[in-house]
Amino acid sequence: MPLMKPQEQPQGADWISKWNRYATMAGAMGLATGSVQAGIRLYDPSPDPVLQPPGRPATAYLYFDFADGTVSSSFFSGADFRLLAGAYRRTFSLSSSNLAQVISNSNNNEVALTTSGYAQMFGAGEIIGPSRAFGTGDVTMAVAWSGLVSSSTWSSSGTGPWVGPGPQRGYLGLRFQMNGNTHYGWADVTVENEYPQEGLPKLTLHRFAYETEPDTPIQAGAVPEPAETATAMGLLALGAAGLARYRRRRTAATQPAAD
Repeated sequence: MPLMKPQEQPQGADWISKWNRYATMAGAMGLATGSVQAGIRLYDPSPDPVLQPPGRPATAYLYFDFADGTVSSSFFSGADFRLLAGAYRRTFSLSSSNLAQVISNSNNNEVALTTSGYAQMFGAGEIIGPSRAFGTGDVTMAVAWSGLVSSSTWSSSGTGPWVGPGPQRGYLGLRFQMNGNTHYGWADVTVENEYPQEGLPKLTLHRFAYETEPDTPIQAGAVPEPAETATAMGLLALGAAGLARYRRRRTAATQPAAD
């Protein structure tokens, strides 16, 4: 799979630039503007990259980068994270297993964890921020195993929040460094890794995004909201009091939820 740079959602860039213009206008009016300059950068590859090993035993990877949205099945310099789909066989025990992982490509990049140390599966709207537990390295999303546990007994098991039955779609919570700053982001992923383990594991990366304002939480699945620019213009017309009310609502909406 060649290097692919999905088109960044146009509204993302427009959203940020428009807010910068409004911030300049507000500054000229003597209004505080700190909280209205944050934005979300969204990457939406088309078609969705699919990751699946070619057979058993085999391993496949998918690398992606928040700086410019590059996605590739081959390693490239600057990749922040990679997804792994592995299919393994143990001949001596007549067993096989499927594995899905998310791996940070730097000790400065981390994955939000469950209390058991798996990659947490977030639902839309959940907060990804500093109140979460994060870890680096190889973080397991799902494991499915099946095999003989005795001469006549076949068993299977599955562990991890992303294991089946059925495809499991959710959001990874990610924390990474960009230009010396800490940012929070999400990746929308579907994992097909069921037990009783049959076939090969498959992962699909649908979209990924991050909060451009450093040290600022992001809601899982949050995307740029260009419609809010009209609200901004209305608040500017209201003056400092209107902007203050908007900032209070925005701040309240992005407060980390209790774990």
